Amino acid sequence: MTKQCAVIGIGNTLLGDEGVGVHIVERLQRNYRFAPEIALIDGGCAGLNLYFILERYDPVIIIDALALHAGTPGSLHIISGDELTGKETDGCSAHSVGIGDVLLLLRSLAALPKDMVLVGIVPDSLDFGFRLSPIISGQVQPMEDIILQQLHFRNIEVTKR
Repeated sequence: MTKQCAVIGIGNTLLGDEGVGVHIVERLQRNYRFAPEIALIDGGCAGLNLYFILERYDPVIIIDALALHAGTPGSLHIISGDELTGKETDGCSAHSVGIGDVLLLLRSLAALPKDMVLVGIVPDSLDFGFRLSPIISGQVQPMEDIILQQLHFRNIEVTKR
């Protein structure tokens, strides 16, 4: 079975900046056309179900809010390969089982996608609300550019609508 590429946005859109991954995937779906072998996935608060999503795809680009202690609010990080430990999202997630837990499970079962990258941002606000904070909103375009660049590095064509 040939695996497809996935772009997965993770987060709880009820908690402001925590939902950044989902917001970015929705924006990509609105603004671009992707080949059929590319899956854009709203991972939301899928928790352990992310295991079943991640094991089906390779390469995988994950978009998520990072842990608050990962840097200055609004700072962008690209984490890939062995650097991707799962600790990047610890402490930020409102999910009962977060992406960090799923990555550890996949690693322990030797089921991690070979080509996986996390495009993350340090949140400014995790308060209840459906909108991104002004700091994170100002970083949406740079995040989108990074994701498109990551796809380009993998020879994946994307067309603007």
